[in-house]
Amino acid sequence: MITASSINNKILVSINDNAHSSYRLERHSYNDDTYLVWTANGFCTPDEENPAIAVNGDIVDSNAESNTLYAYRYVDFEAENPQDTDYIYSNWVRNGGEGAMGYTFGNYKVPAGQWGNIVTPDDLRFTYLWGTDFKATNGQSYTDEQILNLSDFDVNSLEIPVPEGTTFGWYKGDGEKLFSAVNQVDESWSQFDIFKTGERVFCGFLNGELASFCVVEDMGICNLGERKIKVGGPGCVGTVPAFRRKGIGLKMVQLATQILKEEGYEISWIHWTGVGKWYARLGYQTVFTWNKHGII
Repeated sequence: MITASSINNKILVSINDNAHSSYRLERHSYNDDTYLVWTANGFCTPDEENPAIAVNGDIVDSNAESNTLYAYRYVDFEAENPQDTDYIYSNWVRNGGEGAMGYTFGNYKVPAGQWGNIVTPDDLRFTYLWGTDFKATNGQSYTDEQILNLSDFDVNSLEIPVPEGTTFGWYKGDGEKLFSAVNQVDESWSQFDIFKTGERVFCGFLNGELASFCVVEDMGICNLGERKIKVGGPGCVGTVPAFRRKGIGLKMVQLATQILKEEGYEISWIHWTGVGKWYARLGYQTVFTWNKHGII
């Protein structure tokens, strides 16, 4: 696990992971996808004179620019040629700064002191709100909102290997087993009635055991001018810890997305996720990043 928080115009990065003795720590900013590596001279491109330094625990990033957003990731220090999926990723964190920052749909920068209209699903009902104003708060964690235009989606464009004996389908089993699986992923989800009924819950199974699950949701109609767009999406996506890192969860989301396309939905929406790069493998794109205090 990795967290990042802004304190006194510096960023405290904490790694709490006993899987390996030490880790390679990397950082990139919101406006630059290039990852820099932690060295004796802070985050930079390592070389023979300034190599990467193994870390575990806490480090203070004192060279982060003020009023800038950063994300961090780590991987086993001994890993050779690690892939993006081998890393564990932090939240986005804004370092210092007092002015509000705005960013929506990748094409609109909010003028200083002003806010524009945005579209965002409501936390509880997934209804669409227009013209909601947000004010960013320093040092907060953020999550991503992502969309996928289903006319562009091809379920066969990405091959996702899964273990032999893996199957997928709507949940039709014992409600207690589903409830148990949900609790192993996020106990707060147990309050949702949909997990009590199992309706519209799509799952992955390994040798008959429930391995992963998601709710294939109808999010309603979004009005864009005179055009009405049918929106749905996979929600409450989870994989039971014993079945993770096997490709089952991602394959399940891929098939759930195909179901939405076949049912006539035009947009698939991923709401409130901290693993945007994971969904991006299927073509989902981040349209804005936010938390309850603000949008960036």
